[in-house]
Amino acid sequence: MVSAVLAAAVVFMQAAAAGTPATTTDPSPPPAATASNSVSPLTVTGKTRQAVDLDPSAVVCHSETKLGSLLPIKICATRREVDERRQNDQQVARDFQRSVMVGKQPQ
Repeated sequence: MVSAVLAAAVVFMQAAAAGTPATTTDPSPPPAATASNSVSPLTVTGKTRQAVDLDPSAVVCHSETKLGSLLPIKICATRREVDERRQNDQQVARDFQRSVMVGKQPQ
């Protein structure tokens, strides 16, 4: 058993040494770092995905795992309903945190 483990370790060490790429000592910079290509051709438009007007009545679906369950369920709702639910959940969390800091239970 021990000899099998040692043999496997030797094989893995030899494979790791063979797979290691050789290093070069070329001091020249990579081609992308030259002075002529120092500016990226990427254009920034200023609009983010959230800033784009999305249809509030469009139906969107996402998976959500309920507390105490390992299996996610699929929830479909309009963007407006999802936004209202998100705002309501955030308000409940803020109210709970404030009530814990004061020392009374949320209503």
